[in-house]
Amino acid sequence: MRLRKFLLPLAVALGVLLLAQTTSQIPGADLSPAGSLTNAPAAFASPLGNGAQFMANGSNNSQICPEIGNLAFDPDVAGQPANDSLTNCKDNGVEPSLNDFIDDKSIFETQETILDGLGPIYNDKSCVNCHQNPVAGGSTHITELRVGQTVNGVFQNPVALNDYGQETIPDPQGQNQPRSLINALTICPDAAEVTPDSLSTRVNPNAKRALRQSLNLLGDGFVESIADSTLIKNGQDTCNLTQGKICGEAIMVDVLECNDPKIPTTCNSTGQAVGRFGWKDQFSSLLSFSSDAYLNEIGITNRLPPNRKDVTHVCDTQPDPDDKFNSTTQMADIDHFARFMRALQAPPPEDQEDIAETGTAGNISHGSGIFVTVGCQLCHTQQFATAPPGTLVNAGAFKVPPALGSKIIAPFSDFLLHNINTGDGIVQNGPQDTAMKIRTAPLWGLHTRNRFLHDGSALTITEAILAHGNEASNVIINFNNLSDADRKDLLIFLNSL
Repeated sequence: MRLRKFLLPLAVALGVLLLAQTTSQIPGADLSPAGSLTNAPAAFASPLGNGAQFMANGSNNSQICPEIGNLAFDPDVAGQPANDSLTNCKDNGVEPSLNDFIDDKSIFETQETILDGLGPIYNDKSCVNCHQNPVAGGSTHITELRVGQTVNGVFQNPVALNDYGQETIPDPQGQNQPRSLINALTICPDAAEVTPDSLSTRVNPNAKRALRQSLNLLGDGFVESIADSTLIKNGQDTCNLTQGKICGEAIMVDVLECNDPKIPTTCNSTGQAVGRFGWKDQFSSLLSFSSDAYLNEIGITNRLPPNRKDVTHVCDTQPDPDDKFNSTTQMADIDHFARFMRALQAPPPEDQEDIAETGTAGNISHGSGIFVTVGCQLCHTQQFATAPPGTLVNAGAFKVPPALGSKIIAPFSDFLLHNINTGDGIVQNGPQDTAMKIRTAPLWGLHTRNRFLHDGSALTITEAILAHGNEASNVIINFNNLSDADRKDLLIFLNSL
C-alpha cells in the first residue's frame, strides 16, 4: 500500500462495508437526541518518532505532525522521499490543543530508565514498544506471560520467586495480591522473576499458562465512552436472540481512579463499571489501564492503588511512587497516557483506492452479508453509538467530552467475555466462570495484523475462525458449509476491515 493511502482518512463508508443499518439499530443510539449522531473520525494517525520529517520540498522540518497538504508527493515515484513516519498526526478533538496531543504522544513513546523507576522487573521500557503497529497506539506481536493453577475448580495466581528463592513476588510484606503475570525482563540478575516448577504444565496437570498479545489502543477513547447499559443490553439482546446459546458476560471491575488521592472524582458508591479493555475485560477505564500497565509492564509505580509500590524490592533504588506529577501540567505520566489514548482516532478500514484498484468492492459488499448470515455479528457487533457528551462513565470518574460523545463507531466487537474454546484458564478481575472466556476481539484495523487470537497462535484469519467453538459452534458449522466463493468473499471482507 502506498504511503499516501495511509494519509487519507477514510470517510466511514459503511454503506460499502456493512449491511445497511438504520440509526435505531445501532446499540446505544437511543441515548442520544435524534439527529445528533455523527461518525467517529477514523485514520491511521500519530506516527512513530519525534525527529525531523521529510517535507514535500525535500527539506527537513522539525514539525512532528506534518499536515496532509504538505505531503503532496507520491512516494512511489522515483526520486521522491519515502518516509513511513510521514502520517497526519491530527487527534480526534479530545485534546485542548494539538500541542497537548504531541506532548502526550512524546511521553507515551519515552524509553524509561532505572532512574525513572524502571523495574526491578518489567516487560518493556515504553508504552509504544508494545503499541506501535502501524502507528503509535496500535498493536504488536509482543506477548506477555501469565500462569497459575486450578485447585478444586478455583484459579490461583502464582507466588513467583526471585533473589535465588529468597523473596516471593509479591513481596513478603504482602503489599499486593499475587498476580498471574510473570515479567520477562529485569534491571539486575537477582531480581529475575522465576515461575515455580510446580506451576509447569509438564509437572502439574492443573497448571495454566497463557501468552497474551498486546492490544490495539486506536479508538479506545470511543470504546471507553460507550455506556455500561449499552454493552449490557446488547449482550442480553444477543442472548435472547440465540435462545441462550451465545451470551456474553459483562463483568464489573474497579475503577482505580475512584480512589485517586490526588484528584477528586464524582464516582458512585460502588466505584465499579463494566470492563471492556484487556483480553479478560479487566479494565473499564483508560486511566486504570494506564496505571496497571505502568507498574506491571514497565515496573513504574504510580499514585493509584494497588499500583503504588513495586512488587519486589530487590535492586529497587527509587522511592515509590516513581510516577510524579509535573508541576507545570499538574499531570503525571499515567494521565498523559490516558489522554493520548482518548485522543486517538479509530482505525479505518482498507482505503477505497485499494478497493478500486483490486476490483473487490463487490466481493466486500457480498462478504459483509455473509458475515451476518453466518452469525459472526452475534459477538462481533458491527456498530455502537457512544454516550452523549456530558454523560458520566467509569462509575462517574470521567465525563464524556463532545469529541467522543454521540459518535458512531465500527469496532466489530461486543466487548464481552465469551467461551469460544480459545480460553486459557486464567482468571483476571472476573469471577471463576471467566477462566475459559476471552473478550471478543475487535476487528477494526484487521487488515494491519497477521497474527490472531489472544496468543497470536493463528497465522491466518481462516485459522482463527476455525479455532472457534463452544458458544460459536453453530457459527462454525455455518462457516464450514459455505461455498468456496462465499468463503472467499467473507475473507476479502474481513481483510478490508
